[in-house]
Amino acid sequence: MTWYDTRVEAGAAEQAAIADEHPRYNSQRDERRVSLISQRFPRQSSTITVEPPDPSGDPREEIRRAKTAYDEARKKLFATIKAALAEGIGPSTIARDSGFTREYITKIRDGKGPRDI
Repeated sequence: MTWYDTRVEAGAAEQAAIADEHPRYNSQRDERRVSLISQRFPRQSSTITVEPPDPSGDPREEIRRAKTAYDEARKKLFATIKAALAEGIGPSTIARDSGFTREYITKIRDGKGPRDI
């Protein structure tokens, strides 16, 4: 074992000790937070069934039906986001889970988000 190998091993052990002590790097804390969120907001089935368009049917009717399903799913998503904010879950956590930016989540929280929801 060379001096460099010993130094690398010592550095890895030191980083592991820091990670155990530092809350930002503590994965157990993250697991508890995710567990708490999933207990408060259990995952619901989010499968959207899209039927292939009927070749004999009206394509405009298919578009209207798909738009209605989209609007309902969007309203449900925003209601869930508002409920999570009311429970005290932060915008950053919700942003990671929803795929929106943290700034957009704060707009929703402040009532400056989409007007039709």
